[in-house]
Amino acid sequence: MSTPLFCYGTLRHPHVMQRLLGWAPEASAARLPGYRCLQVVGKAYPGLWRDRSAICPGHLYHGLTKHDIARLDHYEGDDYERRYAIVRTPGGGRLTAWIYLYRRPEKLTTRIWRYETFLRESLVNYLSEL
Repeated sequence: MSTPLFCYGTLRHPHVMQRLLGWAPEASAARLPGYRCLQVVGKAYPGLWRDRSAICPGHLYHGLTKHDIARLDHYEGDDYERRYAIVRTPGGGRLTAWIYLYRRPEKLTTRIWRYETFLRESLVNYLSEL
């Protein structure tokens, strides 16, 4: 069984996953304690950064193949590092999942990135640029 992937930003949207992978995996709600989702300067997407007092909401994807993960690694590029973290599910469960941690703190703002704002203000343009 493959390791699930926790997504907190643009990868939460099924159309983004469809464009990147050629299919949209089913997602379930999850939370990542100890991390904050921050706005990247001048971008529509966020960066995940360690913050022990925070809890980052997101989606959990199961069933991704090694090929899918390789495509997502390429998409995320050098600014992100894939690593393991403990994710919480709505029922109180805990499991190990992949996350993409942002590696460029100098490009992060202090502003929380909000998925709902992305959907409302940036999704259409973001999809057209993929």
